[in-house]
Amino acid sequence: MISLHTWLVIVVGTVLGCSCDALAAPDIRDYLANPQGLGARISPDGKRIAVITTIEGQSVILLWNMETNQRKPVLTFPDKDAQLTQLFWANDERLLFGVDVPYVASTGVRARSHLLYGMDADGDNLQHLGRKWFGRGDRSVTSRSGDEFWRVPIQFEDNLLSLLEDDPEHVLLQIQNPGKSGPGVYRLDVGSGRIKRVVRPQAQVYRWVADPNGVVRLGVGGYESKRWVVARVGADDDFEKVFEWTLFDDDGMYPLGFSPRPEIIYAVSSHESRRDTVYEFDIVQKSFGKKIFEHAHLDVGTSIRYDPLRKVATAFEYIGDRPEVHFIDSAAGRLQAALDKALPGRTNEITSYSANARRMVVESSSDASVPRVYYFDRDAGRMDELWAQYPKLEDAKLAKTRASSYKARDGLTIPSYLTIPAGAEAKQLAVVVMPHGGPTSRDYIHYQPDVQFLASRGYAVFQPNFRGSTGFGDAHTVAGYREWGLAMQDDITDGARWLIDQGIADPDRIAIYGASYGGYAALMGLAKEPGLFRCGASLAGVTDLIGLLNDDDWYARSEEHNRPMIGSTWSDRGKLKAVSPVHNADKIKVPVLVAHGEADSRVHVKQAKSFADAMKDAGNPVELLIFDDEIHGLRDEGYRLRFYEKLVAFLDRCTAPRQG
Repeated sequence: MISLHTWLVIVVGTVLGCSCDALAAPDIRDYLANPQGLGARISPDGKRIAVITTIEGQSVILLWNMETNQRKPVLTFPDKDAQLTQLFWANDERLLFGVDVPYVASTGVRARSHLLYGMDADGDNLQHLGRKWFGRGDRSVTSRSGDEFWRVPIQFEDNLLSLLEDDPEHVLLQIQNPGKSGPGVYRLDVGSGRIKRVVRPQAQVYRWVADPNGVVRLGVGGYESKRWVVARVGADDDFEKVFEWTLFDDDGMYPLGFSPRPEIIYAVSSHESRRDTVYEFDIVQKSFGKKIFEHAHLDVGTSIRYDPLRKVATAFEYIGDRPEVHFIDSAAGRLQAALDKALPGRTNEITSYSANARRMVVESSSDASVPRVYYFDRDAGRMDELWAQYPKLEDAKLAKTRASSYKARDGLTIPSYLTIPAGAEAKQLAVVVMPHGGPTSRDYIHYQPDVQFLASRGYAVFQPNFRGSTGFGDAHTVAGYREWGLAMQDDITDGARWLIDQGIADPDRIAIYGASYGGYAALMGLAKEPGLFRCGASLAGVTDLIGLLNDDDWYARSEEHNRPMIGSTWSDRGKLKAVSPVHNADKIKVPVLVAHGEADSRVHVKQAKSFADAMKDAGNPVELLIFDDEIHGLRDEGYRLRFYEKLVAFLDRCTAPRQG
């Protein structure tokens, strides 16, 4: 039986930059500052844990000796514009980590790149491992509008395919040679940074997959609307195309992982049930075989788990109302059951193993409990809590999220989630309707810092999985095609009206806010339903659909790919204009807050600026926030805090009870 023994929480909080004043009321930083202690990884010998954290605004790697209980920072990265993104033990004495830096692409787009660094576990021998790949020299910078950026022809140096546990001096990386049409796979010497190609690039194959033994056996390719999978049985065989399909016209096949039989892979397809289902797929016969796992209502197979010692698949992950796991291996299922018994009511995941799989890192969280990190020693039969990622909220009473559903006006069932402020009754509340981004995405119940922050300020948060959302089968997703601003928008409106009918929402105190597609939906909601919402806010939102589809140089996406989901700038031009917020600004009569990153490479900042100009031309209230060098979303902690301070002040003003 696992015993739960908590230790060193206060000391660790201090090391990770928390004063842990239990009497201080949580403020915005407690909810939305960078979380503490991300990406914890245990060394192969199980003796040390390395973790990335933030101290005084800079990325830091901390090393924790689990045998002596000594912990210390071993690296503070010297560039304040950089963030550490992921961390790996190549062997017991060598760490690899990714570094996120700004750069200017060849098209002039300001974006972010991930460089690969290595260092010894004591902090010595720090190296940019990719600095000379393909004949490159060391880092150089260029100036654009008075700012400095890295000149980086390889955008992702840290795309790790395998740690090669049986070869501690090397790892496998997928690397894009700037002179090739697709990435290849290379064996990296973790000490010197030298690379040797093991898989040649193939035209338009953009993702390679290695099996649990480190043999690259799968590749996924695509060009415009075409997709295909290449595969091989053994390390010395040639790759062969085993499946091909056309997006939106054919049933696809997405490789998920490897079975014990080399000719059989696990793959996800919806060709029988119209829901993503896990099948065996024979790469020799090029055909589907046995059905491994399906769900009656949901898509499954978002990822696969393997046993670290036996190298066999143990489980498939998917999203229900919460993250779920379907086990096909009894031993792995028993281990998970023991963790769940020790940490009940939470989502518990082993995120890092020692080489003998006897010591491990466990991350645990729930919707109303902050993520915590544990050290689990199976031989000692104990699990020790190391730290909480939001330490000042450890003892705070957080808001719970509950699943709900309602009927859209045409009868379609819309799954949704409602978060009620802690201690409040679900009656006549101020509500923020928060449609998700994507729109090919979905909401579910888990710990969400922005939702908890809004709830702490007295707002209920409503998250509808409108048509077009993924995870609920093909029919739900396809129902949203070409329905931007139309049926998709009506689903959100119907959800807001359902809240009123249920008595949950005060009909005079409803706001709408979203990011990316959610920002688009927020602005269109204000235009289509002028009496429903008191105000609205958009972060990185689309405002001009024609501009989105036409701006291929910026987005690196084609109209051919987007036409089935959004529409055609030729045949649907009038329709697209009619559902673009920039052309409906005169219909918006309530206050609007718009925020956007200047370096957003997914939704151009001109979308926000042109919408703000249109609002001003119409004489309607708008506040515009532009964040220099910020990308799609809020990567920078300072910008994130500034935006949410503005957002809550904005909501407080516009949803305040009317006077008289």
